[in-house]
Amino acid sequence: MNEYWFKPKDRGYGNVPTTWQGWALTLGFSAFVVAMAIAVKLEALSAIWCVVTVLVVTAGFLALAKAKTDGDWRWR
Repeated sequence: MNEYWFKPKDRGYGNVPTTWQGWALTLGFSAFVVAMAIAVKLEALSAIWCVVTVLVVTAGFLALAKAKTDGDWRWR
């Protein structure tokens, strides 16, 4: 059974969360990005590693979000 966590946006491109799983994934990703920015600000992580890590995690987030979207991503 493939339960969808997101639905396509009514206007524009992309999707919006519709279930608690979609919201949890989106909030978790947002918290990760903020934590990475704080780590760079505190000099706990170099800026290059931060950018590389955020890009890799973003690619995974987008792939999962697209796979869990009920419909296609297109401009509306």
